[in-house]
Parts: sequence; C-alpha cells; structure tokens
Amino acid sequence: MLHDVGMSLSYSNHQMHGYYFITNAELLGFDQIEIAIMATTILFRRKKFPRKWDKECAALDERSQEIVRVLGVRLSIAEGLDQSHTGLVRDMEMELAGKRKALLGIQATQECPLEICGLNTMAKPSGRSSKENWQWM
Repeated sequence: MLHDVGMSLSYSNHQMHGYYFITNAELLGFDQIEIAIMATTILFRRKKFPRKWDKECAALDERSQEIVRVLGVRLSIAEGLDQSHTGLVRDMEMELAGKRKALLGIQATQECPLEICGLNTMAKPSGRSSKENWQWM
C-alpha cells in the first residue's frame, strides 16, 4: 500500500509524489537510510533499474542501491500478482532458470487472468515474448 501513496495526490507521476511523501513524512521507527531506500524503491519501481547517476540513487551507498534494485523487482512482481486488487494470489514460488529466465508458480483462490496478464506484460522489457522470460510451473 505504501508504494501507491502518491496516488492520493495524482495518478500521473504518482511514483514521484510517493517519493516526496515518504522522504518528507515523519515515519517513526525508520532511520534516514531506510526511508531513503523505501522512497527510492517506489520512485524507480516502474523503470527497469535505477542508474547510479540518478540523483536519488547517487545519494545511496552501494549496498543501499542494491537493496533498491532487489526490492524494486520484488515490488513489480507483487504488483503483477495483484492486478485486480482482490488478493486472488495466495502464494508464489520463483526459481531462476538461467540469466534471463525464471520459473514461476502461483497458488490462487480462483482463475486470475488479470494477474497473469500483468506478469506477462512485466516480463516483456526487451520486446521478447513472455514465453522466453517466464515458464509456468
């Protein structure tokens, strides 16, 4: 839910609004590095990967930049698995099957065509068909 906080201001460019909200809110229990990681993850979740020279990433150390990359991928997958916003997917397993391929198994309460479509769309960053990127378990 935190990743969509920017939609409360505007759908257009909501990731930038989310970044602003998180960096300027008083989030108790988190230090400044954790807040920067959360905000940067939200800012770059729609891009392939943040670049080190992006000013938001440049402010983070290398370990934090890697955390942002990993969390961004996980957030993108989670968004794909809840396209309908109804919580149909209850569990998932993912296994790497090469440098550019993953095996993905999902457990859902019922048919979930929007979620599968969302994952297939996400799996096409280079214009390749989804069958080249995902194999369903």
